Amino acid sequence: MPKTHWKKLHNPNYFGCWCFEEGMDMVLTIRHVTQEPVKDENGRQEQCMVIHFAEPGAKPLICNKTNAKMLEKLCGSAYIEDWAGTKIQLYADHNVRFGKERVDGVRIRPRVTLSGPAPILCTDCGKAISGGEFGGKAYTAAQIAGINQKRYGVPLCAECSAKRKEEADHDADA
Repeated sequence: MPKTHWKKLHNPNYFGCWCFEEGMDMVLTIRHVTQEPVKDENGRQEQCMVIHFAEPGAKPLICNKTNAKMLEKLCGSAYIEDWAGTKIQLYADHNVRFGKERVDGVRIRPRVTLSGPAPILCTDCGKAISGGEFGGKAYTAAQIAGINQKRYGVPLCAECSAKRKEEADHDADA
């Protein structure tokens, strides 16, 4: 049974280190960057820079100064309007300094080294949807995303699809 990272429950609307499979990077395309109100774990609201991605199911990423400086270098511009269309490679860094603590964070690599099609991301958990075998039949990631898009209106991984089905069955019994 898949495990749920506790941080996913505190701010499930944004991309975080819990969205990565261990040791796996993700390449995503910036659609646009905005400044918008974001609530923290305690319900306090503050204005944050937020990156929105072009890939279906990709959750927005709250962009800190370190990542903004990397984007400026990658894009050759300090202007957020110039960042649209840029492919970036994200990874989970388990050694980010936050005050005196070491925490997990999302970082941007200085260049994109992965090739191939962009991942299809699960709307619920934010992880890349992978192919798999179900009922003795092999499905690609695109097929799984497509089936769940038709069923639930959004691309979902197999685990989140199973959770939604279980919730629907539970609600039907109630």
